[in-house]
Amino acid sequence: MYEPLVRTSCTNLYQSDPQALISWEYGWNEVMPSAEPLPYDLLGGDAVLEPLLRDFYFNRLSMSSIAHLFPPDREETFLKQLAFQRMYWGGPDTYTPWRGHPRMRARHLPFPIGQAEADTWMSLMGEAVAASTMPVAVQSNFLARLRQIAQAMINQPTVIG
Repeated sequence: MYEPLVRTSCTNLYQSDPQALISWEYGWNEVMPSAEPLPYDLLGGDAVLEPLLRDFYFNRLSMSSIAHLFPPDREETFLKQLAFQRMYWGGPDTYTPWRGHPRMRARHLPFPIGQAEADTWMSLMGEAVAASTMPVAVQSNFLARLRQIAQAMINQPTVIG
């Protein structure tokens, strides 16, 4: 019989070492003990993610070289990203009931994203994270995981010239 996919037990590393935040993994038939904090909680939850993403979408992105890749009214984009980040880091899943499976790469294919666009997105996100109230101990791992996602969104060839 099929068993649903649920979070596996994390190592106890990030209780003593917040840098181990990104070691969170998924697996079959093991439930994460409730005594261990979720990455979502270690990041600061909505109290950190919501203002961070507002700053990113409504301030930092507006005058950037990648602003044209986003709709002029970024409210829905902001709400999608907030719902995704909540779910991705183990918080409340409001994304899946609203949007279905993330299908991140497929959703980004209509937009020309090269290495320069990914780097700009990461630079702006880095600024927003640095200006946020996210605990400093988890910022670099948060950004490292987002960099992996940004790299996966690249759909244009790199021009070597």
